[in-house]
Amino acid sequence: MSVAELETVPDGDWASTLTDDEVRSGLTLWAGRLAAGEATFLDLVGELDAREAWGGVGIKSAAHWLGWQCSLNASTAREHVRVARALRELPLVRAAFAGAALSFSQVRALTRVATADSEASLLDIARHSTAA
Repeated sequence: MSVAELETVPDGDWASTLTDDEVRSGLTLWAGRLAAGEATFLDLVGELDAREAWGGVGIKSAAHWLGWQCSLNASTAREHVRVARALRELPLVRAAFAGAALSFSQVRALTRVATADSEASLLDIARHSTAA
């Protein structure tokens, strides 16, 4: 079985049967899939937050709801809400993230500093840089 064919996590020690090239290509393939999935997740977080669909007895915020329903710790949940809010104002960054051109770490860093005016130039830099 190749890494690209995986739909679910197989049982056993399947990764040890892969060649070094398959391990490396599998890692980059799945990093892209994770980024695209995280972008979708953050679209939904942004919508939950904008609609205030998180409300309920004892629920204080979108981050509180994420912690409860998605098993995130409080700081991670708050950061996801912050990034989701920022992405709603940064369509170029959001599209690059959804297209797996950026990692969540890169997007998180970009959303701390990018504005509508600086988004394109910062995105160009980010595409050729690590998250650090």
